[in-house]
Amino acid sequence: MHFNSVSVKYIIRMKRSLATLCLVACIAFSSPAARAQASDATEAVREAINDLLDDFDGFKDSEIFRRCVYGCGSENPGSEWRDRIKTLQRQAMRREYVPTQ
Repeated sequence: MHFNSVSVKYIIRMKRSLATLCLVACIAFSSPAARAQASDATEAVREAINDLLDDFDGFKDSEIFRRCVYGCGSENPGSEWRDRIKTLQRQAMRREYVPTQ
């Protein structure tokens, strides 16, 4: 089976971005204090990350990926995934309250 090198590189780049996001989320939520303060929003971010991983796995095994040539045109879900990753990165980033005067 022959895969287009552009498509393969794109999938690898997306997986690296997602792996980095997961690593940041794990580090951010691993301290005891952070675990004690974990909220429903944190769980929602984790579920969204898992959903995105499932989408990646499902796409790489799909017929669309098998017949991709230079990005699959309108069937390529890459831009939607990028938007979801950016949203999850913003939600997973630690926010600290800084009082203003």
